[in-house]
Amino acid sequence: MVKSVFKEKHTPIRIVQNVPVILVLITMLMQILCGIILSKYAFSFADFSEPLLMYIADDIAIMGLFVFVGYYLSKIIKNIKGKGL
Repeated sequence: MVKSVFKEKHTPIRIVQNVPVILVLITMLMQILCGIILSKYAFSFADFSEPLLMYIADDIAIMGLFVFVGYYLSKIIKNIKGKGL
């Protein structure tokens, strides 16, 4: 498949189609790189030296917190919309 990209003629329309594809690919790769760099700071609360069971318990507790906050925020928003505020 890759060989066929270089064998065929590159018409102007094909070049115009390939440019956004290449730019999206570069953007995705940069997002992956930035995500890896930021994850070192964003997830600094994770202690990877603790036992696996405790690490999983911490993760479940954090996920539960997000579910709890999201659930009650949605209830508050529905109440506000229902009252017409």
